[in-house]
Amino acid sequence: MRHHFGVIKQTRLRPDIAIRSTSTQQLIMVELTVPYENRMEEAHIYKREKYLNLIKELDGAGYKAVAMSVEVGVRGYMIMVISLRPSE
Repeated sequence: MRHHFGVIKQTRLRPDIAIRSTSTQQLIMVELTVPYENRMEEAHIYKREKYLNLIKELDGAGYKAVAMSVEVGVRGYMIMVISLRPSE
């Protein structure tokens, strides 16, 4: 399996799903988290902070980058799907 994510930017981050369009210079990253229900907000904040710097760097490289954080509690309760972008 070839890993093409590093073609855009070398990083140790590995989203669960990465969708890239070279024609539109867009990158969508999806990160799945399965925390306990009482830690879902903490998990979301962690994922948001984890990807914000990478999004800014990709934007600077000419890509429109978006990270989606999906939190599903260990008992199956899904609380949020949020698009993560730096404040503009």
